[in-house]
Amino acid sequence: MAYIEVKSYDPIMAALYGKKPSKTDRLIGWRSDLSHTELRFSERYGRISFSATMADKCRCARFKMIGYSHPERWRTVRFWVTDEQEDAMFAKACKMADCKWLETAVVIEDVCYYGPNALKYDLLAVSFSFISKRTIWRPDKTKVFCTEAVFILLLIPFPDILSFKWPLAAENPTVRITVERTLKSDQLTPSLGDKVARNYARKVA
Repeated sequence: MAYIEVKSYDPIMAALYGKKPSKTDRLIGWRSDLSHTELRFSERYGRISFSATMADKCRCARFKMIGYSHPERWRTVRFWVTDEQEDAMFAKACKMADCKWLETAVVIEDVCYYGPNALKYDLLAVSFSFISKRTIWRPDKTKVFCTEAVFILLLIPFPDILSFKWPLAAENPTVRITVERTLKSDQLTPSLGDKVARNYARKVA
C-alpha cells in the first residue's frame, strides 16, 4: 500500500501569504474558490504530479515534479491505494500525457513531461462551462482539463467516488427508497473536486 495525494491550489490562501492571484485564478474564481487540481503519485513514482494545464506552455495533460514548497497554497487529500491500483493509474496517466517512457527517465523538478500526442487542454469547456457559469459548451471527449484528468485516474481505484446515494422519504415508512446521482469527471470544478475527494476520503478512512 502507498498513498497518493489530490492537491488543489487555493489562490485565496496564497494571497493571504503574499502571492497575488493570476489572471487565470481570477477568471476561474467566478465559479470555483480553488483554481487548479493535481494528482501526486506515491514515492514509488518519485512523488511526481500529473494534471492538465495551460501553464508552462503545455496546453495538455502532463507530468511535472512539483516541490509544493508553499503548502499554505495547497489543499491536500490523501488516499491509500495498492501497488496494482497505482500502477494502473500511472499507466493511464502515461497514455493521456503520451509519456510511456517516463518510468525510465531522469526527472527534473519544474520540467514538464508530455509527448506529441498528449490530450490537449479543453480550454473551451472550462471557459464556457465553468468560468461563464453557464453550461453552453459540452466538454470535448478528446480533451481534458485539470480536475477532469485527476478524477479519470481516481475512478480506477475508486469507481464509486462520483456516486452519491441518499434515502427518499416514502408514504409507507417500511419502504426504503434510495436515490442515486452520479457525476462525470468533466462536471467538476477544482472546488467541487476537492469537496468530493474529501468526502470520499472520509468514507474510506
